[in-house]
Amino acid sequence: MSEDAHSSSLQVRMLEQQNQVLKTKWSILQSQKTGPSNMENMLKAWVGSLQKQLEGLGQEKASLEAERGNMEDLVAEFKTKFEEEINNRAEKENDFVQLKKDLDEDYISRQKLEVNAQSLTDEINFLTQLYAKVRVCSLPGLQQTPKNFQA
Repeated sequence: MSEDAHSSSLQVRMLEQQNQVLKTKWSILQSQKTGPSNMENMLKAWVGSLQKQLEGLGQEKASLEAERGNMEDLVAEFKTKFEEEINNRAEKENDFVQLKKDLDEDYISRQKLEVNAQSLTDEINFLTQLYAKVRVCSLPGLQQTPKNFQA
């Protein structure tokens, strides 16, 4: 039994040494807790960074929505002005067509008046010549025959 006791005693010592090694490793691992806690800090920093980005994007979204509203108002204003300009142009074109029509009518009336004036001038000239010839013929002492009468 002494061999068995010796062998058991060796086993107990070896187990005690292994236990001591494991205790040392455990204390080392507990002191190196910076590894997992460092990861936790990195994760927290990353999440914080993402939250800041999210807040920045939220502010940018609000700013862009306000700008979009301003642009929509500006587009509506330009659309209204454009429609007013189209209506104004159509009105001016109608005015131009009416003025051209009036001008054409006035031109035709003027041409008719000029033709009538020329006709009256010709008639006046004829009557003046006729009167002058009739007067010459009716002067005493001058007897002219109708052969010499020229119109």
